[in-house]
Amino acid sequence: MRVLIAEDDSVSRDLLSAVLNKAGHEVIVTTDGLQAWEVMREPGAPRLAILDWLMPGMDGLEVLKRIRARSSEHIPYIIMLTCKTDKADIIAGLGAGASDYLTKPFNVGELLARIEVGQRMVEMKKSLDAKVEELRLALQEQSLLLKSLRRSKELLSKSQEIARIGSWELEPGTEGLIWSDEFYRILGIDPRNIEPAYELFLESVHPEDRDTVHAVHSAHSPREENGYELEYRILNRSSGETRFVHEKSVNELDASGKVIRSIGMIMDITEQKRAREEREKLQSQLYQAQKMESIGTLTGGISHDFNNLLQAMSGNIELLLANKSQDHPEVNRLRTVEKLLSRSAGLIRQLLTFSRKAEPVRQLLDLNQEILSAVKILERTIPKMVRIEVHTRDHIRLVHADSVQIEQILLNLGINAADAMPGGGRLTFETRNIDLDEQFSRTHPRTSPGKYVLLMVSDTGRGMDKTTQNHIFDPFFTTKDRGKGTGLGLATVYGIVKSHGGHITCYSEIGQGTTFKIYLPAAKQEQEDETRKEPPATVSVKGTETILVVDDDQEILEVTAEGLNDWGYQVLGAASGEQALEIYQQNTSRIDLVLMDLNMPGMGGYRSMQRMMDINPQVRVLITTGYSITQAAQPGKPGAAGIICKPFQLKELMLKIREILDSVKNQ
Repeated sequence: MRVLIAEDDSVSRDLLSAVLNKAGHEVIVTTDGLQAWEVMREPGAPRLAILDWLMPGMDGLEVLKRIRARSSEHIPYIIMLTCKTDKADIIAGLGAGASDYLTKPFNVGELLARIEVGQRMVEMKKSLDAKVEELRLALQEQSLLLKSLRRSKELLSKSQEIARIGSWELEPGTEGLIWSDEFYRILGIDPRNIEPAYELFLESVHPEDRDTVHAVHSAHSPREENGYELEYRILNRSSGETRFVHEKSVNELDASGKVIRSIGMIMDITEQKRAREEREKLQSQLYQAQKMESIGTLTGGISHDFNNLLQAMSGNIELLLANKSQDHPEVNRLRTVEKLLSRSAGLIRQLLTFSRKAEPVRQLLDLNQEILSAVKILERTIPKMVRIEVHTRDHIRLVHADSVQIEQILLNLGINAADAMPGGGRLTFETRNIDLDEQFSRTHPRTSPGKYVLLMVSDTGRGMDKTTQNHIFDPFFTTKDRGKGTGLGLATVYGIVKSHGGHITCYSEIGQGTTFKIYLPAAKQEQEDETRKEPPATVSVKGTETILVVDDDQEILEVTAEGLNDWGYQVLGAASGEQALEIYQQNTSRIDLVLMDLNMPGMGGYRSMQRMMDINPQVRVLITTGYSITQAAQPGKPGAAGIICKPFQLKELMLKIREILDSVKNQ
């Protein structure tokens, strides 16, 4: 061991040095207190020092005081060497920090004994310091671990709060129950004042779900490792709000299969459930819109072929009637067939309306006036047991709509309501202004935000179940007895509303009646200056001009040509676009008007018309089509002087032809 000797007396210094060297110690010798202090200040200073009390410059007591004042970790073992025998002096030295003292003259054996004690004390101190350092590091590690655990707990608590997931633990036998902070929050309970309890949890379960939840918990096997899973409602004690939760639990088993702990989680799924329901609602609406679009496309194709058949029949009937006197026995039958054909054409128009393929005739309308007009018809039509009430708001916004189609909506809904009240009831019409925002637009596809007029038609009838409501707008779907309904009423209403850029909803419950809400866009400022076109002046339908009739249906071609001939026109016929083009090339200067069907095989009507325009940019073409005007008209397709939809009366065709030809003469 390294030992410092600070002694100004050479005899004592040499004796001490010789004894300690012989005992195997490494000795450092200084002759005054200042030198001793410099040695003890250096790193790695000796752990044992023998200081003479009285030395020049700085005495041993001062060195002792400085060493004790400076050192915190490195505390040497210090033996004071003194001639003083007064106990007060000795006590003063020990009080200043001396570990031991040795009185001059000293015995070598005593010196070695005290050195040995000092050495053991130094070694013990060194061992103790190591233990203290080890304990300090352990405490530091434990502190970091506790800090990490606290941070992890905070993160877990925050994560549970963000995810709205609470957790619980239960130790069977002890009935020790633990709830996380989020579990308390989901229940709406302050965790500071209430201890977890199963009864408290069960009281928070919605009364309608309480028995089911308790039954699942009670039936849960204590030896079932996988636990249970269920969904139910919670009544939040703080807000009173009903929340949906999903609960799941697992058991921890020991080697014998005994449950040592049950762990569970409860997740607030209210927002997810609402979002899922909203998504399903939007998907249902989208499916309905796509279905109506598909059926509309199919209907448009069918209407074309059916209208061609009606046109051929109608033209022949019209020609037969024109050649018979009014008292002819066959006239009445022909008139009956004519009415049936008109009804068939009306049915096709209904199909085109619900499929949004028919072009409405728009004008500014006051829905209040339209309702009053429809009510007058309904009062003469539906049973007297049904009481009609009208609740309309003043200063209702105008709508830009087709008057006939709006009347059709009101009559269809009114008649359906009356059918739902065979024993009588109340039919109510209401209107009011309403503004639809972005939120409504997001949850109701194809509905733009803005100013609308709300039309409500409600009844106190038998109502409908959810299954029926899902199909009420399907074409040909009806709940009426066979032969009492076409199934096109509500499909037509749906088509009219959509063609006007509106939205329709239905709410109904069995035994509680039905309410239809129709949102129609309010007329824009620029539409308020619009007026209907003036009806054409009466003109003569006869003529002498040459007309090229183009139609791939031979019956229509023949009956149209015969009708035109009867009215004085010269007629050239073509059964295809290619044939029409060939005839037009040969007779360009002679032909005054081309009567062109659109839908033909091969070149078709549009391409044939374009080729004719290449030959003569001034060519006049009157388009005939079995489709509606909406389907037939294509923006950016020049050349057509007009469009007339099948089935049409021959006289209607003659008026249209005359209008076009006379406009050319007047230019």
